[in-house]
Amino acid sequence: MLGDARVQFRQEGADALTGTLGHLGARVRFHREPGYHALWYEIELTNDGPEPIKSLAVEPLLVRIAVDPPAAIPRVRYLTGSQHYDATYPTRAFEVVDRGIMTSDHAKPIEIGGELSQEYTPMIQFALQSGGRMAGFLVAFEWSSGWSMKAAYTKAVFQEAPRPSPDFEVRGQMKLGEISVPAKSKVTLPRVHLVFFEGEDWTPLENHGRRYIAERIAYQRPKQAQVNKVSYDHWFGIQGNFDVEDMLRQARRAAELGCEFFCLDAGWYGKGAFGASGTGVWDQPDPPKFPRGVADVQRLSRLARESGMGFGLWSLLIVKNQGGKPDQLPVPPFDLSKPEEVNAALEVLRRWIKEYDLTWFRFEMMGQGDLAYQRGYEELLARITREYPELHIECCLGGGTRFDLANMRYCTTTWLSDHTADPDVCRNTQTGALRFWPSYMLNLAVRVHRNTGDSEANAYNVISRMPGTLSFNGDIAQWSEEATRKVRALVDRYKSVRHLQSQPVFFPLPQVRRLEDWDVVCFGDGKGEAQLMYVFRVAGPAQQFVKVPEAPGEWSLVMSSDPAVGIEHSGDGFTLSMPARSAAVWIRRQ
Repeated sequence: MLGDARVQFRQEGADALTGTLGHLGARVRFHREPGYHALWYEIELTNDGPEPIKSLAVEPLLVRIAVDPPAAIPRVRYLTGSQHYDATYPTRAFEVVDRGIMTSDHAKPIEIGGELSQEYTPMIQFALQSGGRMAGFLVAFEWSSGWSMKAAYTKAVFQEAPRPSPDFEVRGQMKLGEISVPAKSKVTLPRVHLVFFEGEDWTPLENHGRRYIAERIAYQRPKQAQVNKVSYDHWFGIQGNFDVEDMLRQARRAAELGCEFFCLDAGWYGKGAFGASGTGVWDQPDPPKFPRGVADVQRLSRLARESGMGFGLWSLLIVKNQGGKPDQLPVPPFDLSKPEEVNAALEVLRRWIKEYDLTWFRFEMMGQGDLAYQRGYEELLARITREYPELHIECCLGGGTRFDLANMRYCTTTWLSDHTADPDVCRNTQTGALRFWPSYMLNLAVRVHRNTGDSEANAYNVISRMPGTLSFNGDIAQWSEEATRKVRALVDRYKSVRHLQSQPVFFPLPQVRRLEDWDVVCFGDGKGEAQLMYVFRVAGPAQQFVKVPEAPGEWSLVMSSDPAVGIEHSGDGFTLSMPARSAAVWIRRQ
């Protein structure tokens, strides 16, 4: 829209809609992905006039569906966001909400949105259900700031539903800021992705969506990036209370555990990083922690690399400070809407990669910003991944609040939640996010506080971070040699089966809603190398019947937190037996 005037579109070939309004041209370009049951589209705005065109209004998502209840019932499904952290069980983070809208009579809309992915994950699923069949789609924005989506009848009536029923709509907005197109130029808006399905339940859509995200959107360089990596990060359990000698001890133990990356988190640089001492210069090692400055961090990096691990750093890159004197306040952050500021941020990253031999980067980045800012942010990530394709980037903002398609185009994983304390909450967070997202993106850690001895080095704690990506945080150096060997054995078993977690995923039970509900995840449809099944019981009945995709072979135990676990054929499925608060991993090789 421009004022009260609207662009009128016409079909242009099979893959575009076009329209004009004065000097403004608008083109909706479609790209089909037939092997993935998907397509994406983007809106291009052009200005062939001599003056900028300002204050444009764009609605990037509007899908209208004819429905005929009760023969066909609209269903809307969405996933809550990370909530930053949540200690409840079942967790409110990444909880699936599935609602049928039975009639247009008194039908309130279903609305989700907000900033980033803190309250809701920026995607929504829609289906029409008729009898035992469903058909519909997932829609998601490739966007990293404010957004909203709404599913509703076009008209809510307050009487017996009229015939025919009003249409049903799924529509959405991105908070792009003021949209303007400079003279003689073009502006392209963020992509909208749609994945389609039909089936008896939502499972085909979940698997179409995960595969499409992993293979057509997510970071692809190198291909081995899409494997669940085992990593270490000091923050949860130690926070900013460390020095170089402490980190050297943690690095040695991380290598003994089989970690593949070692990350130095917040507090490593001087004034301007939360957890730092308040002395020193932004982006330079904090003097109380690293008396020899850069050389001390290089020493840590060298130990990590010589021990077979990659080395990583954390940064809240947009916050930079002046000379490090206590009376000097922060200068404004990098304004990534400006090309020169993108270049300046890129130079910092290049220097760190070279100076510290980085292969991992925990990239904490504020999300609020208009289209120009987000485009600058994406340009920064795109350029750094082109120049350093082996660099693994973990997106992070307070734990999972920046988890969206725009970030995952350049990042290999995400820090899923700032709750790392309870194994059941952590596992529930991972298995919830797994409903919509690939497993390798879901990083959560075994947290080890100071002075806790070997208490955190137990199988239940470790297995409960494995449905996604396993990591360790805190003071692992305090673990005894015996505890270290036991945890290393678990890590080795995880590494031996983690590649199976890229297969289609099946949930034989509904998402956990009570302490008494079992949590079961099966990777594999019976057509690949093997099926892998994670089973968790907190409370409730000691046995649980499950049905998973049929496959030849017998289940064998990979690892468990208790020897008294069992599985046996029962009718057309299996009966699982487990003690309370236990975990087991089973494999069935074809």
